[in-house]
Parts: sequence; structure tokens; C-alpha cells
Amino acid sequence: MQPFGNENIVSGRQGPTREVPSLERSTSVGSKRRAAISRNENASSTRKRHKQEELMEDEGFRFGPREIPTDFTFRVAGHALRTHKLILLSTSPVFRAMFHGEKDCKELSCDEDLKERGVNEDTWSLFLRLLYPGTRVQDAVPLHDDGGFKKDTVNAILYLAFKYSVTSIVDSVESLLVSERSPVDVDMLRMASRYHMKRYAQYCVETLIPGDIYRKQSSRNANRFLSSGGRNGGNGFTKVGM
Repeated sequence: MQPFGNENIVSGRQGPTREVPSLERSTSVGSKRRAAISRNENASSTRKRHKQEELMEDEGFRFGPREIPTDFTFRVAGHALRTHKLILLSTSPVFRAMFHGEKDCKELSCDEDLKERGVNEDTWSLFLRLLYPGTRVQDAVPLHDDGGFKKDTVNAILYLAFKYSVTSIVDSVESLLVSERSPVDVDMLRMASRYHMKRYAQYCVETLIPGDIYRKQSSRNANRFLSSGGRNGGNGFTKVGM
């Protein structure tokens, strides 16, 4: 009689076997688990860092990527708008000239600009956002809301862009106004003249003046109007040929 433990060997049958995990596979599983834990810890650390930054900056707003510390602040109506001096230097000759004379300048009060129609904390924030690469005017500048065409917002952005010589923003706003066929009145024509937007001025003229009068008179009077900065009288082009 064969021992019980050798029964399968004598009969030639193989009993059920169980695969023993290899050391290599165990090591691989362990490495993946440690990597996952490390990723979670890094993500948690990043969230905490961002939260700390938000708490440190709760009295104002910042622009640009969080991993690059801001180094310049605009003060607008008591609010702090934080940005990067490198962006200001690369987009505006006015800022370049300002920093050339005062390299240690870290803050600028902009309350003087609040006297201009439409300029406030929100439009200043919008202007600064437009300075950063990847921000498109057509996505960032709201031309319309429930109250209609946002003329004051458009004027504020153009005022700031023109004051600080950011011609790319002026050109983009002009293209947007023309492509969107924005509402036209004499104020918008004056705005086109003030900020040297010739294409939009032409669009305004063609919209405001009846076709036959425009064809006869527009060239001479448009040039006069643009050269005068929109000071041809209270009704502007509406009196041409009348």
C-alpha cells in the first residue's frame, strides 16, 4: 500500500497545482503601488501650495502661471492686481521706458485711469489678461450682455491699450468690431478716430451714411474727420452732404 502523499505519482495522475507568485512580479506590484502613493502625495502637496498662495493673495488678483511668482502690482480702486514684469516689458514700450528709469519699481497706482469712461477694476483685469500669450480678444472681451452692446468696456480696453502702446490689442479689438458688425453710432466713430482704427472708422462711415452720399463725399470728409480726432461737430458724419 502506497503512502497517501504519493498517490498521484504512482497512478500517473497530476494533482491540482498552485502558482507561486514570483519575486519579480511582487517587486513590480510593489513599485507601482509606491509610485501611485508618491503621485497622490505630490498632488496633495500641490493643492496645499496653491491653497496657501490663494490665502496669501486673498486681497487681490494674480495673472499668469502660479509656478512663476508675480513681481509687480497694479493698484486699482483699492484692489491689488498682481502680474509679471517680464510680460509688461515684452508687450509695452511704455512699461519698458518706465522700468528703465525705475528698475526697482514694484507697484503702480492706476486710479488716475478711473476717470476714463468704462475703466474700472474689471476692465483693468481684462487688459492685463490680454497681455499674456494665448489669450484671444474674441474670447476675453465681452461685446454684448443682457443690456446690449458693451460700449464702455470696449472703450476702456482700447483706452488702456492705446495709453500703454499695446498695438496688438488695439488691432485685435478693431478686427473683432468689424467682423462682429458691432452696433454703430457717432460715439463709436469718434472712438475709431481717437484710437486710430481706420478700418473700423471706414465701417462706421459706410454704416452711418446713405450709399449715394457716401460715394460722393466720404473720401474727403473721412480724411478730415480722422485728422481732426473726431471733432467735426456734435453730429459728426451725419451732416455730410446734407
